[in-house]
Amino acid sequence: MAAKKKQEIEFRYYEIPQNEPCIALLGEAWIRPYGEDMDCLHFHNYMEIGYCYDGSGEVVLDDETVSYKPDMFTIIPKNFPHNTNSYHFSLSRWEYLFVDVEALLREVYREDPLYADDLSAIINNRAWAVEAMGYPVMTELIKTIMDEMRYKKDFYAESVKGLLLSLFINIARMNQEKVASVNKSTGVLTIKPDISVKVKGKPETVESIQIKVSPSKKNSKGVIPSVSDTVRVNLKQINVTEIVVYENARNNGGTDKHKEGVIASAKLSDDEKKVIMEKHNAKKNPITVAVGDTKTFALYAKAVGDPELEGKNAASVLGWTVNNTKSATAVKNDTSGSIIGIKKGSPTITVWGSTLVNGKYKATKVTLKASVTQPSKSIQLTTKNKGAYPGQTVSFKATLEKGSSTKAKDLEWTVTDLSNNDSSGEKVSIKSGKLKIASDCPAGTQLMIRVRVKETGASASMRIWVVNKTSTVEINDKDGNPINRNKLTIENVTSADQLPTLKPMVDGKTPGSDDHKVAKVTYTMNKQDYLRIVENADGTITLKPIQKGTVKITPVSEDGKKGKALTVTIGEITLGDTATTSPFSVR
Repeated sequence: MAAKKKQEIEFRYYEIPQNEPCIALLGEAWIRPYGEDMDCLHFHNYMEIGYCYDGSGEVVLDDETVSYKPDMFTIIPKNFPHNTNSYHFSLSRWEYLFVDVEALLREVYREDPLYADDLSAIINNRAWAVEAMGYPVMTELIKTIMDEMRYKKDFYAESVKGLLLSLFINIARMNQEKVASVNKSTGVLTIKPDISVKVKGKPETVESIQIKVSPSKKNSKGVIPSVSDTVRVNLKQINVTEIVVYENARNNGGTDKHKEGVIASAKLSDDEKKVIMEKHNAKKNPITVAVGDTKTFALYAKAVGDPELEGKNAASVLGWTVNNTKSATAVKNDTSGSIIGIKKGSPTITVWGSTLVNGKYKATKVTLKASVTQPSKSIQLTTKNKGAYPGQTVSFKATLEKGSSTKAKDLEWTVTDLSNNDSSGEKVSIKSGKLKIASDCPAGTQLMIRVRVKETGASASMRIWVVNKTSTVEINDKDGNPINRNKLTIENVTSADQLPTLKPMVDGKTPGSDDHKVAKVTYTMNKQDYLRIVENADGTITLKPIQKGTVKITPVSEDGKKGKALTVTIGEITLGDTATTSPFSVR
């Protein structure tokens, strides 16, 4: 086996102009196919912040590859290997900011440079490529900064610096939340529920830890890059004695187990020896979220032994994670937790805190079983017949997107009387695609059948007529007389007036006559490309031959009654360009 080609890494240097708060790469120049001229990773001397407006492809973040699409943003620290590649070199629209994080923080915290350096380390802890909908505050900050740099109104530099500081704080918070799980291979750090250690035989709480992140792979020259970053994480041991999850996102202040909306809870027993769990009942309280949608839950936690949290909702100290990040994303705020659907699946949400049980801190977890659905965004409506007679039941078929999670119970069926002849109410009804027409529903009634996907609003509709029940449907000659043995020959035709004109009849009447009380007729042919059927204004039809051969024409009424097939034999024809015309059936 040939040796794997070593990955090259390119360094790209930028310099922020004097008196400018950052570098902004904006406008049409950045609508391009990405990755076509560079297949290796690269890194910068500044933090890169990118926003995708259009296009699709992949963002490579060192060893991680993330698919991008419109309305995603990236946060890439300095010295972090990355690349952006459009799918099939298609056009994508990105805009970028390059920011000197350390310089701005040292300017803001000039009296406390150590704090500035610690905060900078947290901000540059890791790279992100995430959907904007999960981080609305950060999205608004990024877009506002780009607009300030785009238009450069008075005092834009001061405005950008303030916005960048706010963005940095949000990045730091996001990084601190994720730092809770890392190992050498995956980059995830896990902090145990009990963060105390024994010093001289006595337990003492660890107040902070430092994490050094550095490359482990050799570059193309066989050398491990010397770049590295250090992250300091401040820790605080919190004794959480109660956790409550509410279905209603607005209900986050109470602890009453009987309060409406409680779906799961955990509480330390009075003797502090065990945790009493009220498990989530997925059947009683199903948690469903559609792909691309968000569902938010209110959280309550009781903490003891901490003056800052005593007597308050301590939900801010709870963890909120999901086991299947391909199916859903978990987003945590102070007193609420959200799940964002990504792909159809059954993820499990875990709400957790540390609880002092029998003198030792242990993890207290509440798990919620969720279901990410993929409701159909389109629907098609079909039926065998385009008409029905009084007393008939007609079946309609709703066809959904392949792979959709939408079920029959998720569809809404309605029928509307378009004729205003009081046929609605008890005379027509539809349920689960079955249209029932009462025996006293008058012929000539036009109905609108509509089916709708409840979750997405996608809909389809179809009009049908209520007609008199058809007994006979036939194709006669132009005078209405039967055709001998239902056989017809077309030959030696040299002009249009020699084409055969026939008269379809439904129970001896013209199709569609008497205010559409009589059914219309469609035609099926056992062979295509031999014959064209043209419907005339007087109710007759004209047959236009295309090529030699024999074809059978079967008339079918709107309510599904078939007539005898007419066999048409086509001989020699010299009718100009008739043979260039495509066949069709007339309703």
